[in-house]
Amino acid sequence: MYSDDDLNQAVDAGVLTAEDVGRFRSFISEQQHTQSVDEEHIRLVSGFNDIFVLIACALTLTALYFVTTALNDLLGSLLLAVGAWGLSEYFTKRRHMALPSIALLLAFTGAGFGVGWQLSGAIPDDLPARFMVASGIAAAAATLHWWRFQVPITIAAGTAALVAMIFSFVLVEFPDQEQLANLVMLSLGVGVFLFAMRWDISDLQRTTRRSDVAFWLHLLASPLIIHPIFLLAGVLEMDNSITAAVATLTIYLVIGLISLLVDRRALLVSALFYVIYTLSSLFENYGAIELNIALAAMVIGSLLLLLSVFWRNCREQLLRAAPATLLRYLPR
Repeated sequence: MYSDDDLNQAVDAGVLTAEDVGRFRSFISEQQHTQSVDEEHIRLVSGFNDIFVLIACALTLTALYFVTTALNDLLGSLLLAVGAWGLSEYFTKRRHMALPSIALLLAFTGAGFGVGWQLSGAIPDDLPARFMVASGIAAAAATLHWWRFQVPITIAAGTAALVAMIFSFVLVEFPDQEQLANLVMLSLGVGVFLFAMRWDISDLQRTTRRSDVAFWLHLLASPLIIHPIFLLAGVLEMDNSITAAVATLTIYLVIGLISLLVDRRALLVSALFYVIYTLSSLFENYGAIELNIALAAMVIGSLLLLLSVFWRNCREQLLRAAPATLLRYLPR
């Protein structure tokens, strides 16, 4: 199996011409009756060897961490970072193995968080402050990892650490301010979404790793946007289940339109919990107590299946109605 990144590397190496690769992509799109931009390709596993290496790395790093933390917690985090970096030099830098690279990046960033947590031990009674320090070091670790290895998920991991650091700062400065916390989370989610769109706009055909970076950022932005929206709207607190259902489906419809425009499905997936919960409450109020969750899942699942089948057609109709100034920033 060959990814778009592999084809681009073949062009850079002179093995294939850009015209040949373009014709190949067009041929595959015609054969599958779809477009590459609509598929949201993300390379995770190229073969079972990826899973084999992942298991081996996980066992090695886990054993290294627990053996060394028995001596010293800070030493354990430091050696975990060293081990993850060393394995990345081979499996990421030389072998370009996707799934192990993701796991090693998460291990290295997590080790950075652990180092920060141990170093901030002087403030044991202030967990948000410790979390803020640890998240800052984790963000620095992700930045260092990106500079060396450029694994697409790294940008999202570093951004997540920065979001956690900012949110922790808000909790430190404004404790017990739930509404403010939700507004800050929503603002951070919108910021991450715009950051993801910046990466998307730089590769509207979605043929390079910049599209993969955008994918992971959209995956991060989605819960940051969806969670506070439903909480601020008070959907879960509404006594009238019909009103809650109407409000939830209205929000979900808006989310669906945005997802179609930017051609990303992460927002729809992130909102599923709230939609299923609200519909199950509605069915429960009408007597279907034992089947409420099953009925809600069936309704939403059927709608999503229809949308997946007609995704391209719905998107084409929506793009026809979109203003020309907006079309320049959307994949076609």
